[in-house]
Amino acid sequence: MLGWFSDYFRSRNFTNPAQVETIMFQLVELEGNLFELKGHMRNILLQIFYEDTSEEWIGCFFSPLLTRIKSIINDCKLQMQIGGRIKDYKFDKVLQSENSY
Repeated sequence: MLGWFSDYFRSRNFTNPAQVETIMFQLVELEGNLFELKGHMRNILLQIFYEDTSEEWIGCFFSPLLTRIKSIINDCKLQMQIGGRIKDYKFDKVLQSENSY
């Protein structure tokens, strides 16, 4: 993923929770659709190829994609929990500096 939800921004917790919520619902739907497609593809592949070949194909093309999507969904949940703060951002330090004026 590129742009505002890239690995760089997620690793620094620098995201917008409103945008994260929107993309998370789409990713969850995509994940469900891919699981369904994976099942259909497995059945079709087994009609054509041996079981080992079918499992290899699923393992090479579907499993990495599903793993990546699951990881991004988990990152979305984390970002929504913390509110997309900057890494090591301490809200009380900002309040203290504002109150010191």
